[in-house]
Parts: sequence; structure tokens; C-alpha cells
Amino acid sequence: NLISNATKFTLKGEVSLLVTVGDNEITVAVSDTGLGIPIKDQATIFDEFHQSTRTATRGYGGMGLGLAITRRLVEMHGGKINCISSGEEGDGTTFYFTLPVYRGESAKESDEMDNASKEDQLLLLSPNLAQAQPLSEYLEQQGYSVHLLDVGAHTQNLEQALLAPYRAIVICDDPSATWIQDALSVLRSQPGKQDVPILFYHLWVEENQGSFLDLNLVSKPMRPDSLLNVLKQRGLTESDPGRPNRTVLVVDDEAEIRELHAQMIEQHVPNCQVIQACNGRQGLERMKDVRPDLILLDLLMPEMDGFGMLEAMQSHTTLRAVPVIIMTSQVLSEDTLLRLNRCVTSVLSKGLFSIQETVQQIESSLARDKRPGSEPQRIARRTMAYIHTHYAEAISRSDIANHIGANERYLTHCFRQEVGITPMEYLNRYRVKVARKMLETEQKSITEIGLEVGFTSSAHFSRVFHQYMGTSPREYQRTN
Repeated sequence: NLISNATKFTLKGEVSLLVTVGDNEITVAVSDTGLGIPIKDQATIFDEFHQSTRTATRGYGGMGLGLAITRRLVEMHGGKINCISSGEEGDGTTFYFTLPVYRGESAKESDEMDNASKEDQLLLLSPNLAQAQPLSEYLEQQGYSVHLLDVGAHTQNLEQALLAPYRAIVICDDPSATWIQDALSVLRSQPGKQDVPILFYHLWVEENQGSFLDLNLVSKPMRPDSLLNVLKQRGLTESDPGRPNRTVLVVDDEAEIRELHAQMIEQHVPNCQVIQACNGRQGLERMKDVRPDLILLDLLMPEMDGFGMLEAMQSHTTLRAVPVIIMTSQVLSEDTLLRLNRCVTSVLSKGLFSIQETVQQIESSLARDKRPGSEPQRIARRTMAYIHTHYAEAISRSDIANHIGANERYLTHCFRQEVGITPMEYLNRYRVKVARKMLETEQKSITEIGLEVGFTSSAHFSRVFHQYMGTSPREYQRTN
């Protein structure tokens, strides 16, 4: 807008753009040798529907909204805008605006999607990486950032991995595994990890069967901030006109605890129905009438405890996918962990779903996290995953947008916001990276390599390669 105005009001001389960087801010200045702005107009030039008297008398059009919108955009980004002019006709004007300098870590290209923060990663734990790899790749294609960890027979790797925060933890192993008990102990001994969702699953590829359990452990009684965090993770605090009523089932043998949690939920979740039950058997009876959106479940209760209720839920098609928050004492005892491990093993041994259904259950559970700000990251990661898979094909921005299910311009906006470059520039960089490896290791012609990584001709390949590497593919192949 500033450049457009400068060129419109400058009949002779020049228009210049100057960008300077200071310690705390960047300044962008657009100067011209045009009409200039009278002193009396300078105080109101950024107001809506205002025009300089000098430009108005000379018949220049416009509604007087451009500078007002420009000021609003600058201020929304934490900057300020102003103008400098002597007021004399023909002396020109300088419009300038400032923006704060961001001192965080700069965005960088990364095949491993390093631009994603640990807080938005999933931690996938398994002693068998070959079994867990397909799920990891699938989740990455859906836009998640996954850290796949081989836990083996030791827990020190797990303790090291948990130094960073994660959005959710997915545990994959044979149902008879005993290391889950150690894993749960480590998970809950880490500060700040008490509210992280835990998903258990197992796949039997030969039988096309799978099992899934959405589980979370919190201290009992829950603090208001912990409860609110759990409700936010499950998307229950968001207003949804299409579904005004939410239901939470609280199962605990202590009436005071049930009432305390019910009051906190009703306070934080509008239009939420809270159902109470004093043991697992009563909880199952309550769920015959209404399927809850979330269950707060005590483990140790008379008649039917939390372990029995968890196993019984797996035999009901409509209850298998209901998320469960298990309320425990502050420190999980060895006996409680052992019983929980047996319960998880029993649930996962049932093979209730097909492999596809199990994976969909995992994705659906992960999608319940409604934290704001994740959509641009998700779109960027799904774009990167699509490019990594289809870089050798003749793909366009439209192809990527159709796959992601997003508007092309919005796709580019999100990707640039997260990665710092456009999707097509990332595609070219990725193709060049693959080509570099082929030039170093394979005895193929420049044309063959260019075509294999997705370029339409050797000339196009050479031009793009030189742009990023500063040398031609042939010279790079000769020297490497």
C-alpha cells in the first residue's frame, strides 16, 4: 500500500525502499519525491475515510481506507507507523513503520520437521520399532510430529526422552509385556507429566486385529487447574452450537470427591451434565442410558473396581472409545501399577478391532486435543509429509492443497508461517537434497537424476540446483 501510494503521487524523481535492523526492532521506510502532505493533514492521514486536501483537490481517487488498514495491520504485529513530510508541495514524503525483532530460534528446513516444538510432538514407545514404524509414518502423514523411541529392556532411554514435554504418549507392545509397569512408573514420576494422555495399542498383522485403550492418570482429588487442563485436552470446554450438551461420568466410592469434581466440571463447562456413580457396576448401569464424553474413574472401589469397569467397557461396542481419566493416589503403589498393567494387558489381548479401525481410534483420540494454534502446524507437517512421499511426481500447489483439504492461499500462509518458505520452494529444496545424494552415490546421468527427483527437464534441474548449491549438478558430481 505504501509503495502503491508513493508511485501514484510521484510524477518525477524516485521512490525508494529502505529497511534497517536495530537491536529490538526493524524499520521499513518508503520515501518518494511526490506531492508531500500538508502539516495540518499529517495528524489525521491514518484515519478511516480521510484524504489529504492536496490529493483530493487534484482529483486523486480512493476511499481513504488504505492507510487506515495498513496502520491496523502494523499495530496488530506490535509495530508503529508514521510519516515525515515538510508539508511543502513537491518535497515528498517518507512513510515508515517498525516491527519488533523476534529473537527466537529461526525457522529451518528439516526432513524431520524440526520446526515443530516438542510440546506438539507425540512420543511413540515400543521395544519393536519394526512394528511401530507403520503407525509412526501414518501419523506423520496425518500431520503429527512423532518421536519414535526404542525402549528395549531399559528405562533410562525413557527417562531421558521425558525431559521434554509431549502432547501425548503412545505405547505399543505385545499385550503380555511387563515393561509397561516400569514405563508407567517413570512417566508419573516426571514433574509435569501427570496430565499427559497415554494411549495403549497393539496390532496383530497376520490376523488383521488390533486393540486400543485411551488412558490417563491423574492425582486424586484433582486440582481445579489439572481438571481444567484435562477438559481442554478433550475439547469439552469449547462451545459447540451443534452439540450443546456434554456428559461426564464421575465414578468414585467417596461421595465428597464425586461432588467436588462435579462442581468443578459444572463451573468450567457450560451445558455439561455430570453423572455420578459409587462403583464400577453402577457406572456401567449409568452408561446404559447415556454414553459419556469423558469418564473420571477411581481405581480402588468396592463391588466392582476401576480395573473391572475398564475391562467390562471393552465388551460394549459403544463404550470402547470413551476416553477414561483414572484418578489415583498421589503416588502409584507397586501393587496398583501391577494391577493396572494386568488390566491393560487384558484389554489389549481382546483384539476387538481391525488394524484400520485401531489406527482410526488412535487418530480420533489424538484429534480430541483442541489446543489453539495447532492447525497451521498440522497443515505444514502434512504438506511436508506429502512432499516427502510425492516429490518425484509432477505435483503442484493445487495438488497439495487438495490432499490437505485446505485453500491454496491458506496452505501457503500456514506453511510460510511455520517453515519460513513456500511449499513449492520447500519441494525444490527437497528435490535438490535427494539429487545431491544421488549425484554422490549413483552412476547416472544428470538428466536421469533430474527426472527421477521430479524435474521436468535437465535444464530446469540444473537451474534450480545451481540456485541452491551455487554450482551445477555436473560440477557437483565431479567434485563429490
